[in-house]
Amino acid sequence: MQMLATDFLRNFMTGTLQLIRSKGWRIFMQKFRMK
Repeated sequence: MQMLATDFLRNFMTGTLQLIRSKGWRIFMQKFRMK
């Protein structure tokens, strides 16, 4: 279970980093601030 959890966290973190690098990150922040 721990091994699967670490792999999932790694994939999730890499995915979030890609979103932050993408232009869509600013749109996400704007929507987040609106709420």
